[in-house]
Amino acid sequence: MIALLLNKYVLGGVLVAAILAGCAFAYWHHGNVRYDAGIAAQQAADAKSLVAYTQARDAQLAASQESYRVEIAANQLHPISLPVVRLCINVSNGPRAHNHPASTVSSATAPAGVQPVPSGHPEVAGPDISGMLGAFGRRADKLSAQLRALEAAQ
Repeated sequence: MIALLLNKYVLGGVLVAAILAGCAFAYWHHGNVRYDAGIAAQQAADAKSLVAYTQARDAQLAASQESYRVEIAANQLHPISLPVVRLCINVSNGPRAHNHPASTVSSATAPAGVQPVPSGHPEVAGPDISGMLGAFGRRADKLSAQLRALEAAQ
């Protein structure tokens, strides 16, 4: 008789434990499904946001590249044409030094702390540097266009 009662209570305890375990599993599974659904929804929203940001960024980069191309084309349509630009050769320094008339030395009063600079020899023309100045100007225009495009892209 004790064995029957013991079996009855053990069987009831096992049955109650099984029911509680089933309830706990159902609660856990339901929570995970909701949690996974929330993660999936957040990932979908993040993906949409990333696609929109990427498209906007691509449009901005395309616009800055186009403005760069337009500016470079405009610079090439209007070439820099410089007249002949010659340097004066200062022959008062170096091995060919000779006396110059006083009129070739700058007579302007220099500000305090600035040394007077003698002017070049008026009869001796230096090399033509207009080509070099034009190349510097073209390079400066190109760098300016690149910097403007980079600033627009950021």
